[in-house]
Amino acid sequence: MTRSAVVLCAGLVTSAYARDPFAAPPAPARPATPLEQVAVDRLRLVGLVYGPVPRALLEDDAGSVHRATVGTPMGPRGGAVAAIEPGRLRVREPGGDDIVLVLASPGAPAP
Repeated sequence: MTRSAVVLCAGLVTSAYARDPFAAPPAPARPATPLEQVAVDRLRLVGLVYGPVPRALLEDDAGSVHRATVGTPMGPRGGAVAAIEPGRLRVREPGGDDIVLVLASPGAPAP
């Protein structure tokens, strides 16, 4: 075997196994949920359900109602529900302050 053949074989082996074989495979991209497509300030908190798992009910500009729990992704800037508290919902976005949505009173206009 000549020296050039060894380098060629080594190059093939290196390129075929460039990824760490013990690393987890990359997560597949998932489509954005409806709550991730709407800016957080365009949502209205219309209901809270307390119980073993607190839930929030959010209404968008089109009048659709969405459910959220702690950890639910929200908004196009990568935010997520950080806490559901009495009368309010706290959303944390990367690199920013928390956004707090307060429970809307009946008959209040949408934002």
